[in-house]
Amino acid sequence: METVIVKKITSKLMVGNTKNAENGELYRVIGSAISLKTGTTSFGEWTALVGQFQAWTDDKKITSNILFLPEVATIPIAIAVKNGETVDFGLIVSKVEADNAVGFEYTVQNIIPQKESNQLEDLRAKFEEYESK
Repeated sequence: METVIVKKITSKLMVGNTKNAENGELYRVIGSAISLKTGTTSFGEWTALVGQFQAWTDDKKITSNILFLPEVATIPIAIAVKNGETVDFGLIVSKVEADNAVGFEYTVQNIIPQKESNQLEDLRAKFEEYESK
């Protein structure tokens, strides 16, 4: 499956209209968030993660530097990023039926627990491993 690079990753891009999607797993996403992008539209305020991200389903694999996640997933990552951390994570985003206005809600399973990234130390360790050969 070929990876497609896009401007932003959204649930709509991954599965179309979420209301029409089957309940269960919608997509998987991994990433490293380094900052936030916020704004306001006629639908209200929004927050996007900025960094390096890849999302996939059985049918597609997408890469982008901007990621819109359901609020349930965005909040804990955004809090860490606001504190100056780079945050690595891996999630499964799913849909379940709910007794609310839209009839569903998102659930998120942490596959790779959210953690502060230490990319320079990781690179240094790889470099030192190379030098020790």
